Amino acid sequence: MIDFSFCIITDNSDEACLRIIEIADSIIKLEIPNYEIIVIGGQGNKFKSSLEEFRKIDFDENNKKGWITKKKNDVANLCKYDNIVMLHDYYVFHKDWYKGFLKIKEKFNKCDLCLNPVVMIDGRRDYTDWVTYDHPTLGMHTSLPYTEDKCVRYQYFSGGYFIVKKDFFLANPLNESLVSHQEEDVEWSRRIRNKASVIFNSNSYVKHNKKHRNLGIDFWNKLGVVSD
Repeated sequence: MIDFSFCIITDNSDEACLRIIEIADSIIKLEIPNYEIIVIGGQGNKFKSSLEEFRKIDFDENNKKGWITKKKNDVANLCKYDNIVMLHDYYVFHKDWYKGFLKIKEKFNKCDLCLNPVVMIDGRRDYTDWVTYDHPTLGMHTSLPYTEDKCVRYQYFSGGYFIVKKDFFLANPLNESLVSHQEEDVEWSRRIRNKASVIFNSNSYVKHNKKHRNLGIDFWNKLGVVSD
C-alpha cells in the first residue's frame, strides 16, 4: 500500500472546475486505500453540489498574478501523507496509475522525486515529461527514453505534474519570488537535481484534459487559434 496526497493547483475558474471534477473522479476510481485530494486556488468552494471528495483551500489571486509557487509551498504544508502528487488542473489519471506505483513500491519509497509519462489530449507524448535542459551534447528540450536514468543532472522537471516526498519538498520549496511562466520550475529543477534521488515510473501515466501549449504551433495553426 502507498498513501498519496493529490494537490491540485487552480485559479478556480468555471472551466478549471469542470476539469477538476473529471480529475477527482479519475483519482477516486484508482481505489487507493489511503489518499486525500486538496484543491488550492481562488475563493470559495464551487464543488459542494457535485463533488465533496476533496478539501478546497482558498487563495487570494489578487496578491500576485500566477503565484503558483506560493500555492504549491502552502498546500504541501497541509498534506497528511508523505507522497505528494503536485499537479495543475488539467491532468487525469489512467485507471492503472496506482497499480503502476505498486509495481515499483520499494524503489519509489527510496526516492525524493518521481516522474511518469504524460500524454497530451491528442494522444502524443508531452515532450517535457522526461526531458533535458542543459545537456552538453543533447542540448535543451530533448525528450529522453523513459529507460534513460543517467542525465538527471542535466534535466528539467516540469512543474505541471510531479510526485515528491513531503519532507524533501518542504526542505527545498519553490522560489516564491517567481510566478507562472517565469521558469519557476526550471529554477527549482536546477537547484535540486544534484541532490535529489530522481526516478521515472514508466508503469503509470496521466493525460491532459485540455488543449495545452505543448501541442505545438502546427496544432494551434490548424485550429486557427493562439495557444495559451
